[in-house]
Amino acid sequence: MLLVILAAAAAGCGRRDLGFVRGQVVSNGGPRGFTLPEMMNVTFSMDDAKIPRAYTTPVRADGSFQVDMNDGSGRGIPNGAYVVAIDTNNLLMRPAGGGAAAAEGEGNEYPRPAPEVIQKLKRAICKVEVARGKGLSLVVDLDAGTITEAASP
Repeated sequence: MLLVILAAAAAGCGRRDLGFVRGQVVSNGGPRGFTLPEMMNVTFSMDDAKIPRAYTTPVRADGSFQVDMNDGSGRGIPNGAYVVAIDTNNLLMRPAGGGAAAAEGEGNEYPRPAPEVIQKLKRAICKVEVARGKGLSLVVDLDAGTITEAASP
């Protein structure tokens, strides 16, 4: 019985078909992080997959993100072509001046995002190829409404 358990654990833990994707969200020329209740997720959906798979990762307080198999391990995601998009469902944005304009009827300090900002982010998609053992770095520019692959160091 112990051998069966160990074999099953080894098969799941030692996946070698994963690629690593990290990224940074920027605004006004610097990192842009998110903390509750303000939140932003980056979604990786397999492009042309027979069985649709998607992986979602939150943007951290320092503006960075790292995608994994929705398990918090940071191990990466399976090889393949992905469409990367911004999940704007939980996105709240502070006003540029740092003021505390309340959202209508909600009594909080976060304003409703301007419709043009949300539309720009909803259209911000890119296609990437995740390869086994390779690292991929992305930049999400909130001002430009773009997701781009960062230049290799």
